[in-house]
Amino acid sequence: MKTNRFLGFVWIIVMGMLLFSCEREAIDLEKGKNDQMGMLSFASFVIDYTAETSVVSKAVSRANYAYLVRVKDASGQTVEEWMYGQMPVSIPLPVGTYTLWVQSQREIPIAEFEAPVYGEEVPFTIEADQETSLGQVTCRLVNVKVSVGYNETMKQLLADDCSVKVEVDGNGKSLDFTGGEARCGYFAVGRTMVVRFSGTVDGAYKTLTKTFTDVKAGQWRKVTFVMTINGEGNATFDVTIQDWCEEKELAQNVSSSETVIGPDPSQGGEEGEAPSLTCDQFDITRPVPVKEGMDFIVNISAPNKIETFYVDVDSDNPDLKTAISAVNGGSSTLDLSSTPPDALKSIFDSALHFPYADQVKGKTFIPFDLGAAVPFLIEIPGLHHFTMRVTDKAGKQAQQTISMQVG
Repeated sequence: MKTNRFLGFVWIIVMGMLLFSCEREAIDLEKGKNDQMGMLSFASFVIDYTAETSVVSKAVSRANYAYLVRVKDASGQTVEEWMYGQMPVSIPLPVGTYTLWVQSQREIPIAEFEAPVYGEEVPFTIEADQETSLGQVTCRLVNVKVSVGYNETMKQLLADDCSVKVEVDGNGKSLDFTGGEARCGYFAVGRTMVVRFSGTVDGAYKTLTKTFTDVKAGQWRKVTFVMTINGEGNATFDVTIQDWCEEKELAQNVSSSETVIGPDPSQGGEEGEAPSLTCDQFDITRPVPVKEGMDFIVNISAPNKIETFYVDVDSDNPDLKTAISAVNGGSSTLDLSSTPPDALKSIFDSALHFPYADQVKGKTFIPFDLGAAVPFLIEIPGLHHFTMRVTDKAGKQAQQTISMQVG
């Protein structure tokens, strides 16, 4: 009996040692695996996004320097983070699966005018002693774009007190589209959006509420109020609503062509929407003083897509026109919607950083980065004029002269 107990005790010890040995080997193997490293290269990394459409290179662009770039591990934890303009050429990482997270700003506003946010997540794998290269990452609108408009009949009947309040998912923060508000609102993604109209219409105060469903990132929710007057003088609101009613809940969305235009703004707009050129940093109706490191973005919007884009270059310093004309067939007018001559293309790519050809033609939005051209222009003192002429595919035109004072 004692012998059997002794053998049993020995057996337990032996099995314990075997289990400990196997566990130790597994730990050692896992440790060895975790010690294996690979490289993540950003040498060819560029950012593109669907609303601006032009590819922006890290080496030459300043428009996208505000992008936040994160490397996340398989658990979603951030292991590295940089601003786009401060990224290294490459970094070592342990083998495993990761996600590259890119976003044009850190937080998505709940509700704000003219505040689009673009982002994307791209999975990648690091292998032992191998280099993983990340090329182009295309970012998409990650909030919801909303615009409000009226047909001509209704515009003539609206009083100054009319406004539209838009709120997404009942989060308590809304935007008021008052009067002829032409700006677009941007909302954090939700599932429902409530639109409330109030104001005096044809001499009577009216309120209407409309609920949109299936609200998703990247949509342009284009809300259009349409009124028609029949032969008896009665007003009707779209084909599904028989008449104006106070505090009436509209049972249906208006047709999809009026409420959601494609997955993003690049799908085009109404024929009546002309191109526009705007700037958030400066009053571009006056000369802008040029300083090193300045941010200067001219937002070019063309809902019907750009057909032609010309820039007439003029200056009180003849050296600028001479430099442009010498590489542009003797002309100081730049055709940015076409492929430039090789010499001019080289200047666009390395000095002026102007978009051209496929980066322009057929696009609906271009953030024209004049700030990126400052290192070139600052060497030529004077008052420089850039007259931008944009024509869309519907034949609509816009023109704006941008003056930059150097010295």
